[in-house]
Amino acid sequence: MVWVPRNCLRLWGEVFSDITGELVDAIKSSGPTRQQRIGTAARWYLGLPQIFLRDPGRGCIRNAETIHLRLVNFLEGNYATLLNEWSAAKAKARKKAKPPKPDIKPAEPTGASSFSTKAF
Repeated sequence: MVWVPRNCLRLWGEVFSDITGELVDAIKSSGPTRQQRIGTAARWYLGLPQIFLRDPGRGCIRNAETIHLRLVNFLEGNYATLLNEWSAAKAKARKKAKPPKPDIKPAEPTGASSFSTKAF
């Protein structure tokens, strides 16, 4: 989902600003923790849509409430709560996923290709 509920636009702006600002600061930084800071900030940046805006599938109003709660959790520093909920949703989605289709052997040639092997 790329949709941000109207009542969450201000919070979304704050979260987006915090995360992108931290990424820029990490890139500009120097010192022994630079790589770790960049890695952490990049993971938050790349996870923005999935962590905050994924569709819980509960209807428009409840989806907006859920997204609002996620944004508030981040701004209040409740990162563990936010990431645990994301991890649980990911595990639930994996359980629901269809199993991969088995590999299928290529069919034996038929039709026009079989005529090429016969002599006339």
